Amino acid sequence: MYKIYFDTTKRYEHILRLRKDSDVLEEITGDFDITCEIANLLKKHDLKPDDIASYETNPGPGSFMGIKIGVTVANVLNFILGKKQLSDLQQAEYGREPNITIS
Repeated sequence: MYKIYFDTTKRYEHILRLRKDSDVLEEITGDFDITCEIANLLKKHDLKPDDIASYETNPGPGSFMGIKIGVTVANVLNFILGKKQLSDLQQAEYGREPNITIS
């Protein structure tokens, strides 16, 4: 069973990991677009999005935008591909209230 895990909670240091059962087949780290790298990873390993049992992400805390991106990508893929129901989707954990200032 294949699973994809990614962590976008740090602004310039993302992690993308492809696992088969308990083995890590590939891990990519760095500053990259998560959706493009997921597509590249699937293509490289001759997999389709549906071949992945689940898409998981670190829900936070961390970078506000990074958390929003990671949770949104995981939830969209899991829901659209029928991996999870709406009630099972992941919730972001920001760690504190947002600090929004008017410039």
